[in-house]
Amino acid sequence: MAYLIPSPTKFTTSPDFQSDPWISGFELSVLSDTVIRVEAGAARCLWNDFIISYPSTSAGLAPYMTADTTVTGPNGCFPYPASVLDTSTNLVCGLYIVSNSSGSYNGTVPALIIATGNDFLPPNYNVYRRIGLVGFNTTGALISWSQSGTSLERTYSLYTPVNAVQNGTSSTFVPVDLTAGNGVVPPKYPTTVSFTFNATQTGEGQTATFSADTTGISQIAYSSTSDSGTMVAGLNALGNASLRYKVVSGESITWGIRAFVDNMGNRLF
Repeated sequence: MAYLIPSPTKFTTSPDFQSDPWISGFELSVLSDTVIRVEAGAARCLWNDFIISYPSTSAGLAPYMTADTTVTGPNGCFPYPASVLDTSTNLVCGLYIVSNSSGSYNGTVPALIIATGNDFLPPNYNVYRRIGLVGFNTTGALISWSQSGTSLERTYSLYTPVNAVQNGTSSTFVPVDLTAGNGVVPPKYPTTVSFTFNATQTGEGQTATFSADTTGISQIAYSSTSDSGTMVAGLNALGNASLRYKVVSGESITWGIRAFVDNMGNRLF
């Protein structure tokens, strides 16, 4: 997996009074392999106190916004087209709402940007706020997930779980970086994840155990061959979300992530 995390310029033309970086609305849904939809909402920008709202007071605007990955520019990908992205593994990009701090006086309507690089603000836009995440799979199509939540904390539920371990057989705890390979869990901060598994079972009793830490104090044990669970992932030495698993000797397990939480109050990018 790759997370394309931009390092945008901190614009200083508007004052920053360190207000709460709130978000209201802007719920995201995936409509097709190339199109997302974002509902109406409002958010305080980062690095200044400007508030971006949509549809705001502009007349004639639809009650929702869409972005198309085949477009390069506002309501699409920027600064690079999606066609040049490296999707050898799953790729996750930040989704931003962008506007102009002079407001309606210059006729700039807020737009969506799927950030494909650091300089993701198109001409005439100078304020922004991340409002979500957009994922590309290895075919270059959008990853199908649903987003729930209406403020800073959003849960992404994948229609098809992303495997973290295929046919694992370890009978002692093995740490698994949930951001590695095709993983889609955000790196560098703790998050709640939901997982699902299928395992063999050669005898009676416990089948699989999942843990969020090295001591195994925080753990969930299962005796079934197929189940799911939710827990707060631990952080490994790289600072990435990690779970540990083990199975009874002689058994095997395949497990993956089916949901994760993105807290935009913690990830100020």
